[in-house]
Amino acid sequence: MHRGTRRIERWQIDEVERFLERVFAGSRIEHYPRGGHVAHLFVVTEALLGEKRPPPHQLLVTGHFFARFKDSIALEQALIGGDVAQQLARAGDRTVELY
Repeated sequence: MHRGTRRIERWQIDEVERFLERVFAGSRIEHYPRGGHVAHLFVVTEALLGEKRPPPHQLLVTGHFFARFKDSIALEQALIGGDVAQQLARAGDRTVELY
């Protein structure tokens, strides 16, 4: 199987979910496999009481992106260094994609 199309491992999904929970504290995080498990979609819905809720943030992470990282520290550093939180905040209703 090509390196970019391998199945995504559970620890990788968990690490992205933990990252999103930290940067969007109090938000609901949902995630779904995409493309026969070669990508994963994360949806962040901010919990704002009494205010108009912004559109959910969507982050699509491919197996090719995940394949570059062998441990959770390297993956977390890539998410931080890539300004993923800021990209999501600026994207509005568009999906941020990591290849």
